[in-house]
Order: sequence, then structure tokens, then C-alpha cells
Amino acid sequence: MPTEFQFIVAIVEVDDSYSIEKNLLCTGSLLTKSHILTCEHCFEEIESQPFRILAGSNSLIDATAFFPLFWISFDQWAVNEGEEIVYPENDIAMIKLIVAVPDECPTVTLATFSENEDLYGLWTVTAGWGQIKNDILPIILHKAIVKIITNENCENIIKALAGEECPVPEELYICTKNLPYTHLGEGDSGGPLLYENNLVGINKALCPDIDFSTYQVNAHLSIHYYRTFIASTITT
Repeated sequence: MPTEFQFIVAIVEVDDSYSIEKNLLCTGSLLTKSHILTCEHCFEEIESQPFRILAGSNSLIDATAFFPLFWISFDQWAVNEGEEIVYPENDIAMIKLIVAVPDECPTVTLATFSENEDLYGLWTVTAGWGQIKNDILPIILHKAIVKIITNENCENIIKALAGEECPVPEELYICTKNLPYTHLGEGDSGGPLLYENNLVGINKALCPDIDFSTYQVNAHLSIHYYRTFIASTITT
């Protein structure tokens, strides 16, 4: 996978006292040469601390560092634009770079689908530098194949594992699984969920948040609900 998925970027802390993989905060996707789509919760830990973007390589060591001009969350954008915030949690954000990545860095295309139900049963791909088995933090980008399940099935699995209801709004979330299991790891948040190399979702978290179980599901934000936010912010 030497040149595959080079629209995927690593979001890392600026801390030279640790090796680069230990500085990984989250993953993101280049939508333009200067705009990166990721999860808002990636910024909770760093708050106002500096971070940088590693782009242009599937190897963290060989990637080039870029710095953010600003980042904006969906809720911040909605308030600025006078848009209604329907759901209490919208875990999505756009980063704008100070300097655009070079022309040889590819960008990802948004998938065209009208509702998440269109995706049920499809095999998709996700990739990132997040923690893998035995708590290993990889230097090289890893990819995995996962199947999109219905939101009803997703809710039933979460309820069985957590012992309580956990609504998974269909227009907001996509859930995936694999056998025996493929789990998102720490650092994978914000990374892409892809169908035929087009972006359908953004990695959010492993659900429910319990001790390890092979039955846990991966939760992803659907890009469809946030198309207006995306279209608006990539023009800034």
C-alpha cells in the first residue's frame, strides 16, 4: 500500500519528546488541497495546544508536516450561519491549512447516496494509523474491510452489550462490523469510511464503550447529513 489512500492525513501533537506515532491524536481526509475533514472530539484533549498535520505518505516518518490556520465544528458553523442544530451531538469538524498540500497529494471524493439505507450490506474500507492488536501503534497506514449493518441491528447489539437503550439516529450514523471482528482503535477517529474509494463516513468510535468484546460495532458519522456544512466550509 505504498501510494494508496494518500488523501488520508494524521493529526498529531507537536511534542518532540515522543516518537511520532505516540503523538497521534486522530486521522483525517483531504477534501481539497487545504481542507481536512475529521471529528470534533479530536480537539478535546489538545484544546488550545498546537497540533500539526502529516500528509503525503502512508508512513508517518516520511510524511510532510503542515500546520492549521483554523478549525471549525459543525455547531460553530451552524451558529455562525443561523442554521438549526437538530441533534445535540455533531462530532464533525473541518481543518483549514495555512499552506496547501502539493498538487501530487490526492483528495477524496464524497460518495453520492441519498440516504444511509442505500449503504446497508455494502463492504467498505477504513484506514488509519490507530492502535491495532496488542496496543501496537503503527508507523505505516493500516486498512481494514468492514460491512455496513442496519442501524436497527446496531442498536440491538449495543443494547445487548451495554444493557440499556442507545439510539443510533439513522441519518447521522453508519455502523460496521466484520467477522471475527475489526475494531476502530485509538487514533482512528476522524478517518475515512470508503465505498469504491469514495467517502461515505467518518470514523467516530467503537460502541458501546465497554471492556473488549468481539461483538462491539464501529460507529461512523454519515457524510450525507453534513453535506451543506462540508460544501460551505471548503469554500473558506
